[in-house]
Amino acid sequence: MPLSFVAIIGIAVIIFGAIMHSAILITLGVNLIVAPISYIGGTLLAGGPDTTIIDFFKGFLTFQLIPLLFLIFFVIRRSRKILGGATN
Repeated sequence: MPLSFVAIIGIAVIIFGAIMHSAILITLGVNLIVAPISYIGGTLLAGGPDTTIIDFFKGFLTFQLIPLLFLIFFVIRRSRKILGGATN
């Protein structure tokens, strides 16, 4: 899949999330845009002949960690809001 296609889908998800005022959709769009950059960064950092898959994931998470943390935060916040409303 070309990188421009992934970027267009990511931008569309961000715009749709902004229209619906959904932080989860906005962070998913950011993750879609950052994912190819993370893959390239992980590949470049793990490009040596003596590197392992762990080195690739270190490079991948270097770029992807902040958007993933935001996504996890908003999913937990949303689930607490939903579950909290169901018990009251």
